[in-house]
Amino acid sequence: MDSFHPQVSPQAKVRPYQKRKTISSAYINRIQRNHFLLYTIGPFVGTILAFISLSWLTFGPIELGITLLMCGVTSMGITVGFHRYFTHRSFKTNRVMQVLFIIIGSMVAQGPVVSWVVMHRRHHECSDAPEDPHSPNHHGKGLINRVKGLWHAQVQWLMDYEYANPAYYAPKLMKDQTLAKLSRYYHVWVFLGLLLPTILGGVLNLTWQGAVQGFLWGGVFRIFITQHLTGSVNSLSHVYGQRSFETDDHSHNIFWLAIPTGGETWHNNHHAFPSSAIFGLEWWQVDLGGYFIRVLEKLGLAWDVKMPTKAMLSQKKMPQKV
Repeated sequence: MDSFHPQVSPQAKVRPYQKRKTISSAYINRIQRNHFLLYTIGPFVGTILAFISLSWLTFGPIELGITLLMCGVTSMGITVGFHRYFTHRSFKTNRVMQVLFIIIGSMVAQGPVVSWVVMHRRHHECSDAPEDPHSPNHHGKGLINRVKGLWHAQVQWLMDYEYANPAYYAPKLMKDQTLAKLSRYYHVWVFLGLLLPTILGGVLNLTWQGAVQGFLWGGVFRIFITQHLTGSVNSLSHVYGQRSFETDDHSHNIFWLAIPTGGETWHNNHHAFPSSAIFGLEWWQVDLGGYFIRVLEKLGLAWDVKMPTKAMLSQKKMPQKV
């Protein structure tokens, strides 16, 4: 995932390049490896330092509050912004919210919005097929191979993967010059996501140690934990859990991960109805991202919120086991 976005003019003729589903080059592979080192290995090392710092720095209510605040806000940027809005267009919103979604979602350091969208659309097109960039189900049978598959889907795939062609998977997003330009400032938004908790920690504690704690916990640890929560959707939710609806893949619902992932692990629901803005399709299925969209709807900031009809639900419902 990177800032590599080929420019597509609205008046441009369709070229062979735009018909290709994936693209690769030494340049793209180098950016993928650099992104992995900086934004996957980096937060892992930072998390270790955060725990080491507990031997001389205090983790108190302020640090906990900053961490939870940053996790909550940036997670909504991913699940509501990057995923439900930009990838699946499951509701409509205004330009201000689009800009905020890009900035806040980028703070999770999972790649710029264009890259995130094209890779996720590629995943849905090829879910659990050999072409799926992060399926855990292609490493053979047995415990060792299962672990290898889960590790691949969780994090390993990020090191080197076939890059989904933005000109093929997201031409409309590419043609929106404002959003495409914001996407190219991805690294700035990641830095902002580190700067804000640092400032908050320093101001609320009135010490430089507080600023360090804000950076470590609300910054790098927050990136580490939110990235791996997303990774758990790619890995665990395609192996374990319950299936409520018929799909052509191995997507499952995992109730105990629904809250920390913002509703993402109602994953079988999502793969059955990918254009639905709400992933928790039962009253008891907690979906924080869905609740956030409903709040936006009440405020007039979201409209045309898509949901499957009762007939659609019944058509795909799996028979209950006796």
